[in-house]
Amino acid sequence: MVMIIRDTYSQFFGTVEQGWQTENGAYLKAKGLVMYASTLGSVEDTTKTDNTIGSDTYALSGQLSYTKDSHTFSFAAGKIGDTVSTLSGIETDVVYPFDMSIDRNNHQSWSYQPAYYYQLSKNTTAGAAMTFTDAYTDATESTEVNGVGINLILHHSWTLEPINGLNTTLIYSQAREDRGTDILDYYDIKIATSYSYNF
Repeated sequence: MVMIIRDTYSQFFGTVEQGWQTENGAYLKAKGLVMYASTLGSVEDTTKTDNTIGSDTYALSGQLSYTKDSHTFSFAAGKIGDTVSTLSGIETDVVYPFDMSIDRNNHQSWSYQPAYYYQLSKNTTAGAAMTFTDAYTDATESTEVNGVGINLILHHSWTLEPINGLNTTLIYSQAREDRGTDILDYYDIKIATSYSYNF
């Protein structure tokens, strides 16, 4: 996908996905994404006077998962390039590692995430995902940011009427970031719901 937003930015975004069924009944799945974006016009001009941001950026990310019976193991990694102006509208929070509390899209950010999910029943899944980050706060690279977090996930798909099709996800997140002279602790709880309806 290629996008050009006049006088703001141009962007390319692509994904690839492949799955394999193994002889022992397990399922392997690999996903990858690439994104490149460049600021344009007046937004690009701001990079000439602000040394904390860059004029372009990129994202690279991949995820590999292994599912056997009720168990799923996965590992994801992501790399983000330079921080760009918030005026550009460029969205860089696109890598596969996720976290409720800490950013994966700071300047020159690396993020890694091992995860495990267990299917408790046909409609309920529980999981845990660790997140590790290594980045800088901005393009001056004067302050390094190292983060670690854990996300506990509980997902349920409802089948009882009248809420058949309702999906609910509960996530508890606890994380810590080391920003040189500052140590930041985070605690977050999120409940998300979605409804699928077939016409």
